Amino acid sequence: NKAGEPIIYNDIMYFHDSKKKYSKKILDTEIAFNRNELYSQEKNRFTKNNIASLDIVKFININFLKSDSSKLTAFINIKTKKKFQMTTELGANLNVSNGQSIPGPYINFKVKNKKLFKGFESLEFNTYFSIQGQASITQLDSIYSSKEFGGALTLTFPKLLIPSIIKESTLLKSQNPFKNNIFKKTKINIGYSNIKRHEYSRTNLGVSMKYEWKKG
Repeated sequence: NKAGEPIIYNDIMYFHDSKKKYSKKILDTEIAFNRNELYSQEKNRFTKNNIASLDIVKFININFLKSDSSKLTAFINIKTKKKFQMTTELGANLNVSNGQSIPGPYINFKVKNKKLFKGFESLEFNTYFSIQGQASITQLDSIYSSKEFGGALTLTFPKLLIPSIIKESTLLKSQNPFKNNIFKKTKINIGYSNIKRHEYSRTNLGVSMKYEWKKG
């Protein structure tokens, strides 16, 4: 589609840049308004909060215009953030041990793709390295160092990745009267860390999947 050309999905008309296409299915679950129903301030707030919680969204504005004396038309304007975000942090920790102040440098690097696919998925990579010092208890002039290195890869989906029979259960639906359920995000994380100290060396590798949600 050309820039500015409308796309209609489930009675909602979308206008967007042809280079920035997003899943209409995902947006449809975040919009609580329905055709030919009474205006609801609660649904207005629900829609704003849900869309604003998407990583790629910078801000959202909803305006209502009268199409005639008894009807309102909702206009939802969404401004998106840049696709990539990179941050680097350098610093030093100060460890006070046996009366000595021992500095230890560290570095953190993070890069995030806020629009991995068209369904508002995001991918974040984080890595870090640090050195810490600790004075010896038995030898006053000796300082032991510990090194830590690690990283994590996190894939985030703006929906609940569980079987439909659970997602559509009466219990979940009763928590929210609108289209969406109370769950907001599913995060899949792979993490690695390696610690080397004077006493031992340890390596950890973990995989986790967790849900983040809030009531509408």
